Amino acid sequence: MDKKSRLCIVRDASGDIHVLVLQYGQTRVSSVAEVEFCTIETGGQSPKTFDALLHLIGAIEEDNKRGKNSKHVVGFSSESE
Repeated sequence: MDKKSRLCIVRDASGDIHVLVLQYGQTRVSSVAEVEFCTIETGGQSPKTFDALLHLIGAIEEDNKRGKNSKHVVGFSSESE
């Protein structure tokens, strides 16, 4: 990823996880790519992948607290899709 791109992982109100690649321009941020992983309750078919993404969220949060991985963003959305 170049210096102007960031990995963004967001868990929405329904519990689904969205993985996005964001491109930072001079005046705006745009989404280059997005993949949604649904919970089993909302139709997801990949429980091991979903669990791994939950672990990834925790790892990025820990790295961000330590200042080791400030390029990546983890967030939670109160809005459902």
